[in-house]
Amino acid sequence: MDTAFQSSVRGQSTARRLLGRILTGDRLGHAYLFHGPAGVGKAALARDFARALACVGWTGCGDCPSCRRFDSGNYADFLTLETDEAHLKIEDVRGLIQSLSRKPVEGRGKIALIPRADRLTPQAQNALLKTLEAPPTGAVLLLTTDSPESLLQTITSRCQLIACRALSREQITAALVDEGLDAERSATAAERAEGSLTRARELAEDDQTLAAAANLWEQVRAGRLPRVYAACGEVRDRESARRLLEETARLASNEDGDWSVAAAAELVRAARLVAANAHLQLTLETVLGGLTLSSSREA
Repeated sequence: MDTAFQSSVRGQSTARRLLGRILTGDRLGHAYLFHGPAGVGKAALARDFARALACVGWTGCGDCPSCRRFDSGNYADFLTLETDEAHLKIEDVRGLIQSLSRKPVEGRGKIALIPRADRLTPQAQNALLKTLEAPPTGAVLLLTTDSPESLLQTITSRCQLIACRALSREQITAALVDEGLDAERSATAAERAEGSLTRARELAEDDQTLAAAANLWEQVRAGRLPRVYAACGEVRDRESARRLLEETARLASNEDGDWSVAAAAELVRAARLVAANAHLQLTLETVLGGLTLSSSREA
C-alpha cells in the first residue's frame, strides 16, 4: 500500500506513486535522479521527497516539527547545492561531501539535493561519483536534470531514475487558474507551453506585459496623465517595470515620427535605469509623465 506522500506538484502521478512506494519500502536507496523536460516540477518533487524523508511519519505531512523546520529552512540534515552560477565546481561537491560525512543532527541521515546536476563540471561529476559508489551511512542524494545524457553514465547507473513527464494542457490550465490567471489566458498559455508549467507562466506573464504596454502607450499618446500615473502605481517589482518599459519602447519604435523615435530611446534608457537599481516609482512617473506631457504638446 502506498504511503500518503504529500506533494503539491501538478501531475507526475506515476513518479509520486513510485516515491510513495519507496517511502513505505524496506530498503531506501542512496541516490535518486529526477529527470524530464524543463519546467515540469522535477526540483519541487525532489524537494517534497526530501521533506518526506525528514518527516516523522515519512509522508511530508507539513505539520510535524521536522516538516516545519524543513519548510522554514532550518532542518539541520538537509543540504542543497542551489546556486545561480553557470557551473557546479569540484569545490562545491567537496564541500557537500564533507557535510554528508558528518553524523546527522536530528534525522535518520543526511539528505542532499543537487538541482540541475547537468551543471556539474567533469571534475565535479567524478568527485560525486566516488560518493555514489561509497555513500555515507544513511545519506540520500537527490539529483535533478533536464538532460541526463549530459551526466556520466556511471552516475546515472548508480541512481534510481524518477521520470517526470510533460504536463497536459488541462493540468497546466488548471494550475494557472489556481494561481489567479483568467481561464482564457491560462488556456492560451497552456496551448503554447509544450508541457512545461514554468514556460506557461512565462508566456502568461509575457501576454500580460504586452497588454499592459499597449494600454500604457495608448494613454501616453493620448496625453492622459492621471491614467499613466495609475498604471505606474500598479507596477510592483523591478523586473516587471523593466519588461513593461522595454515593450512600450518597442511599440513606440514601430511608429513614424521624430517624437516616437525619441520616446522609444527615452523608454529604453528608463528600462536600463530601473535595471541598474534606480528608484522604481520615481523613474516610471518621471519618464512616462514627461512623455505624456510632451505627447500632448506634440499633438
